[in-house]
Amino acid sequence: MSSKVMAGIVALLATGAVVMSQGGGKPMSPEGSTAAQVLGKWTKGERPAFTLGRETYQNGRWIEIT
Repeated sequence: MSSKVMAGIVALLATGAVVMSQGGGKPMSPEGSTAAQVLGKWTKGERPAFTLGRETYQNGRWIEIT
């Protein structure tokens, strides 16, 4: 075999090995999101809220991660 054919075969095998090693067989993480309120207080108002403990969350900020 000529050296050019042998070099082509080696390059092809090396490329295949690199491509196969990057896959890893692990699936990517699914898309999702979460949200939380921070820096606020639970307070009892004049009218009871429809939450557990009958309190409302006031002066907080929402943090949403997607």
